[in-house]
Amino acid sequence: MKPRLAESPGGLWEAIRTASKTGVVGPAGRIIYPTLRCDGKDYQVACDGVSIQRRGTGGALTLTAATPAEVTDLHQVIDNDQLQVLLLSQPGFQSGYRRPYVLQELHSPSGAFTTV
Repeated sequence: MKPRLAESPGGLWEAIRTASKTGVVGPAGRIIYPTLRCDGKDYQVACDGVSIQRRGTGGALTLTAATPAEVTDLHQVIDNDQLQVLLLSQPGFQSGYRRPYVLQELHSPSGAFTTV
């Protein structure tokens, strides 16, 4: 069964915001903040639960504010259930000084939310 955080766009966004504020206990017992992956880009929601930041490429440690167009695109991806929510390894030693890898998938996209 695919991992799912929610079955509606609003429910998914709220689950992402909550996890971004508190962190999630990862497989090794460490608190990790979720990464949102879509269209080959990785994003994080800041701990305020509102600001969206884009992660640097290639495992870079940098986070930059997402542009308004990226935020709009990200919300469209959420609405269409095309967003992957992941826990990634920490950059640096834990990732073998390579691009962070997936430790756990929290939400697997289905392409459309089910309606009840």
